[in-house]
Formats: sequence, C-alpha cells, structure tokens
Amino acid sequence: MSNIRNIPEGTPSNSPLNVIHHLESMLVSLDEQQKQVSSTIPDGPQRIRGLAGSGKTVTFGQRAAII
Repeated sequence: MSNIRNIPEGTPSNSPLNVIHHLESMLVSLDEQQKQVSSTIPDGPQRIRGLAGSGKTVTFGQRAAII
C-alpha cells in the first residue's frame, strides 16, 4: 500500500518535496476515520480539536493539498 513518493538522490534537505514526503508518511499512520475526515472539505468554517499528536496538523496539510 505504498503510495509514498521516493525522494530523488541529491534533493536538498530543505526542499518542499521533503515536507510532502513527511506528510505522506504520516498519512499512512491514520486510521480510516481520520483519513475520511482529512479528505473531506465541508462548507463553512470548522473547528478541529484533539490531543497532541492526534493528527490535526496532518489533517490541515491533507486538506490544503486537496484545495
């Protein structure tokens, strides 16, 4: 189930590709409900709450990538 892109050799460490790679690897660890929530863009404002490490930032990153 690896849809994670490979980073080409010689890619600078500060490349946006490394950020994308990190976010994609984090998505692998989300359960089905988290994946569904992170890929749904509701109408209007929405509050996302959760404990530290629960995937809030990954959710925002996934939604930003979809938009």
